[in-house]
This record gives sequence, structure tokens and C-alpha cells, in this order.
Amino acid sequence: MPKVSIIMPVYKSESYLNRCIDSILAQTYTDWELLLIDDGSPDGSGAICDEYAIKDNRIRVFHKGNGGVSSARNLGIDNVKGEYVTFVDSDDALYSSTLEVLLSTIERNCVDFVQCAFNREYIEGQNNGKDSDRLPADEYIKNGFLGTHVWGSIFKANIIKGRNLRFITNVKLGEDQIFVLDYLFYAQHACYICDALYYYRDNRDSAIHNPKPEYEIESVKAFKELKRRNPLAKMQCDNMLLRWLITLSRSKDVAIDEISDMYSDVTLDYCSPSCRTKQKIIWRLYEIDHKCAIRLVRLAIDVQYEKI
Repeated sequence: MPKVSIIMPVYKSESYLNRCIDSILAQTYTDWELLLIDDGSPDGSGAICDEYAIKDNRIRVFHKGNGGVSSARNLGIDNVKGEYVTFVDSDDALYSSTLEVLLSTIERNCVDFVQCAFNREYIEGQNNGKDSDRLPADEYIKNGFLGTHVWGSIFKANIIKGRNLRFITNVKLGEDQIFVLDYLFYAQHACYICDALYYYRDNRDSAIHNPKPEYEIESVKAFKELKRRNPLAKMQCDNMLLRWLITLSRSKDVAIDEISDMYSDVTLDYCSPSCRTKQKIIWRLYEIDHKCAIRLVRLAIDVQYEKI
């Protein structure tokens, strides 16, 4: 049985896929399996996956109809054989020591979760500060180490499977963050590696760079539910809910009454100290008069209001 299962959703990534898979084949740690989930990709990505599976028996390929990155990751979770799980996006890449360092860190420190820093340039070895100590999960979150992504992280498979943790398939913004926060609710300890061990390619075609009001509305619903069920997630939920309140208020495609109803039961008590002053002012106005605050944000757009 492999020690580490790597889950990689694949969709329209034929230009980058070889580099990504090759970076896994080049790992100094070799006891892994790679699950390539072809999410109905219309380009040549599926064929590339099959070619690698023929060459290396550590690679398994699953072809499915297009259902989005969350459904692809869920299929991967359903089929992992490893003791540990990590996720890689098919347009990104690992550095040669990534798996070795992640695995040695999670085992040496007796923690349930490890995240590392990342680069936006494919240059290995960058240091981004100081590693965290072994921290209780709640302290790890409060101290600001938590990243909002699942890549560049290593999880214990028995927690994921034992708690039946899965990605929410209808949420396209913040789905990684929800998964990580739900995982940490059941974890005991976590730590952070300041060395950049993951290469992240900023995809300008992704949902996060092209948010649609309907995506944000689904995410608001999901984060309201996350805040209700997971006390560890309150500050992160409040920050995200405030962000979407502002972006939805700026969108003239969403009715003021719809936003007001959506947020009628939301209170924000846990906004982080880094939350910008202008954001806090808008929330205080919103607490006084929901609809008036939304109208003020929309009016500000018409007078070239600076983006928040």
C-alpha cells in the first residue's frame, strides 16, 4: 500500500499537465500513488493521463463526465489507498523534495495537518519566514497560519474517511477553505512550513478571478452553514461573508432585497484585525440599515469608488 495518495483533478490542462506529472515522478520520496481524475476534459489531457499510467504503475486514471473540481477530488478521495492524502492542481507543480518534507514534518511533529508556503515562480528553495510550532488546531487558525487552499497540504486519510469529509460540489468559491476548516475541526494539531514547496500557477480563467454573483450567493449560503456547525471557522466565515456582502452590493445584477434577505440572520463578531477600515465601516452601516448600506456601496461605484 502506498504511504501517500496524491489527488489531481484534470481539466483542460494539456499545456501544463506533463510538467506537473513529471514533477511528481521526480520526487525524492517515492512511496506514493497518483490518482489522475480526468473530469471530462475536452482537450488531450485524458490521453496524456493514460500514457503516464502505462509507464508507471503508481499512477491510476479515472475518467468521468465533467462535474467540476470538487466532484473530481471527491472521486479521488473515494479511491485513495494511502495513509496520507495531498492534492495537486494539474497546472501547478511540486518541487523535488515536497512530499519528503511534508511527510517527515507530519510524522516527526505528530500532527494531523501540515501546510507549506508556495511560490508563483517555478524556483525552488524560497523561504517565507518561520515555521510554526506544533499547535492545537484552533491556535493554528487563530495565529493566521491557515491557508485557504488544499494544495500544498498533507492530510491524514483516516480523518477524511472516518468523518466522511467531502468537497461541496455546488460551491465554486471557497470550497477548499470549507474542506480544510471542516478537517481541522476533527484534527488535534497542525503546523506550517515556511519553505516554499509548491509552485502555484495563477490561472486567470479560474472562478476566483471571474466570480459570478450566482457563485458568490452559493458561497454565502455555504459559509453561513459552516459558521453554524463549526466554531473553529467563525473568524474565517465572517471575513468571507463580509467580502461577499461588499461584492454582491457592488453588483447591480443582484437585487438589494435579495442581498438583505440573505444576510438578515448574519452577525459578524469575529472579523480579523487585518480587515480593512472601509470594510468595517460598511458592516457597521449595514447593521444599522441593511438596504441603505447596499445603496451607499452602489452609489459609490457610480462616483469611481476605490475597490475594497
